Amino acid sequence: MAHNCHHCGKPIPGEEPGGGICPSCVWKMTEDATQTVVTPVPLTGLPEVEGHIILHELARGGMGIVYKARQLDPQREVALKMLLPLDERREDILQRFRVEVHALAELDHPGILPLYQVGSDGGRPWFTMKLASGGTLASRIGRRRKAFDPREAATLMAGMADAVHHAHSHGVLHRDIKPANILFDERGDPFLADFGLAKLLDSTANVTRSLAVLGTPCYMAPEVASKGAKQATTASDIYGLGAVLYELLSGRPPFIVEGMAALVKKIIDEEPARPSTLTNNVPRDLELVCLTCLAKDPRQRYATAKDAADDLRRWLRGEPVSARRAGTSARLWAWARRKPALAGLAAALTFTVLTAAIWLTITGVQLRRALTAEQDSRERADQQSEFLIGTFTDQLEKMGRLSLIEEACAKAAEYDAPIDDAGHKRRARLLLRWASANWAKGD
Repeated sequence: MAHNCHHCGKPIPGEEPGGGICPSCVWKMTEDATQTVVTPVPLTGLPEVEGHIILHELARGGMGIVYKARQLDPQREVALKMLLPLDERREDILQRFRVEVHALAELDHPGILPLYQVGSDGGRPWFTMKLASGGTLASRIGRRRKAFDPREAATLMAGMADAVHHAHSHGVLHRDIKPANILFDERGDPFLADFGLAKLLDSTANVTRSLAVLGTPCYMAPEVASKGAKQATTASDIYGLGAVLYELLSGRPPFIVEGMAALVKKIIDEEPARPSTLTNNVPRDLELVCLTCLAKDPRQRYATAKDAADDLRRWLRGEPVSARRAGTSARLWAWARRKPALAGLAAALTFTVLTAAIWLTITGVQLRRALTAEQDSRERADQQSEFLIGTFTDQLEKMGRLSLIEEACAKAAEYDAPIDDAGHKRRARLLLRWASANWAKGD
């Protein structure tokens, strides 16, 4: 069944629509959602929020603005998030804002920014949370411009995996795990933040307006990239954890390519390069943990984020990890599932080659048997000839007519016909018997 893009009307490749959006529109929308934007309505100063003093803007994006604010009671600095002016009239954005608030209200974990207050100012909803003033992991990666120490990376991601597992156990999918959504406070403690694309597992509401809600492309799970947001599961968040760990270990995301369509194709079809091929100090077991999170098949990833955290801590303690590299057969099967047409062609060629090899083998065996039978037949003929010649020579010896054999040999030599090795052997045996008989007579 064919599906067309809801925006441009072009056909969407594949069996299932990716949220009803074609790759070209997806790329544009994802860029709009992940890059900093400026609202077309000019802001005339900072907003006023009851019980708070807005100090300055921290960041803004497709899902709202975040300010640094001072809460008056109790006295503390907080991060205050509210919608962009135009978005307060968009029901889909309002619903997503409510989902984020609901998700944060469900969670209470030391690795997740806690929710403080929720309110509305002039029809614009807002909420406050802990202020993480230590910057983002993305900014730290940008400043270093090189891979992290493996132990530092494993320690950080073990804590983030714990936070993700807590969210999952409370029915919340994050769906946008990336370095920009891992924040640090003034002490350097990390927190998982920005549940703006979160999904409540027990919710039936559909607020997926575009593929922008699928998350940032470089950290998007293959099943989400190929079939849309509805395919996101806890395994998709585990993939996101693996993608961030990969970048920490190698200094770059799992896939780098220009253009959304090419990036999505790589995510779906190709295996990422092993981090150890990009940097020299990546331990093998830690690499296995990372690649297990990044398995194409969600069933081949860790069953839970806690399992990933446990394996990371096993490695930190110097213990064997549970992750194991997939065998050749498993990798071939996974490749065949991703490339059925190419796999079918390869199978047909393999079958043809094997059939030809079997036929050649059988033919060769039959030929060797025929040659062996011919050789056996010649040897039996030689034996019979030798017996007859010997008997004939004995009879001539008794008659005293061995000279007849010598004459026969001389006569045969007059013909210029070629004589094979067997013929030479028979003549030699005959002459030997003749010489032996003459010697016995004393000639």
